[in-house]
Amino acid sequence: MEDCGINRNSFYYHFQDLPQLLETVIIESADEIISRIPESFSLEEGLTTVLERLVENKRAIRNIWASPDRAFYEQNLMRVCNYVVSRYIACRSVDLLRTLPEEELALLVDFCQCELFGQVTNWLNQNMVYDIVAHVQALCRLFEGSIAQALEAAPMEA
Repeated sequence: MEDCGINRNSFYYHFQDLPQLLETVIIESADEIISRIPESFSLEEGLTTVLERLVENKRAIRNIWASPDRAFYEQNLMRVCNYVVSRYIACRSVDLLRTLPEEELALLVDFCQCELFGQVTNWLNQNMVYDIVAHVQALCRLFEGSIAQALEAAPMEA
């Protein structure tokens, strides 16, 4: 703390302990990532925005991932994944969403966010050795149009 010019009393005035500081940093980072996502975007653009931020902070993320407080990071990673997928679907499929049952939409969002979360956690578990941005961009190209296809195949409300 002294290296940062903060004394112990000042730190504990704002935070109970280091895990609380870490939670604050994680929340602020997740909010900052969400704020970088443009109003209208392709899925690849939205995911690239998120993943580039993770790559920029590899060292910190590696330490958080190895810490006992990793669950809080996972929750916020899932929140960011949900935001990207929900916004993408909402921007691309306005007409279909009007007639799509809520359960079907929730199922599609859940599937896509869990896929993204799984890709990121797999990268983290493999010690971030491969280019996650290129990996997910390739997946986006492979599955291009699959969300629209799933929306069109879903049963519509009468």
